[in-house]
Formats: sequence, structure tokens, C-alpha cells
Amino acid sequence: MTRSRTDHILSSFADDLRLHATNDTLVAAAGVSGGVAGYVQSVLVPELAVSLIREDLGAKSQRDPVKVLEESAELGETLCPEIESEGEDVESADADDGETEE
Repeated sequence: MTRSRTDHILSSFADDLRLHATNDTLVAAAGVSGGVAGYVQSVLVPELAVSLIREDLGAKSQRDPVKVLEESAELGETLCPEIESEGEDVESADADDGETEE
């Protein structure tokens, strides 16, 4: 599931992310851990998940969406295990975006 969210974010916002990677210190710092794709996976995908959980819970819910995400992580990994070679696919996505890793 993470892979599909990452792909969607990269395809929808690649130009904006590249632009911010040169100006924004947070995005630039993520370059150490995988470039734009690293930023997407470590920051944007989790934020998307929290936003979707918040929406599902509804405005009047007292439950913390981050806590719900943490509580459901093990079940999610059991039902939708990540593909082990996913890291290789992310690196090739960076290469396709014209970025180079140092």
C-alpha cells in the first residue's frame, strides 16, 4: 500500500517536490536518505495516512489518528506486506526523475 501512495505522490507532485528540494531545508535534508522519494516515504506518505484516518474518524471523534495508525500498523503489515525489493524500485524512481545520488 505504501508503494502505491508513494507512486501517486511522486507522479502528482514530482515537479513541486524537485523545486522544494533545492529551497526547503527539510526536503533537502531528506536527500541524505533517498532524495525526493525518501522525503515522500518518510514524511508525505505517513501524513497522508494520518489525514485519511482523521477523515474516516470524523470531525467529532476524540481518537488521535496517529495513535490509530500506530495501533493498526501490525495488522496492516500482516494484511498487506511490503515487497522486499521496494527500496530498489524507489531508487530507480529517483533515477527516472533525473536525480543523482551522491
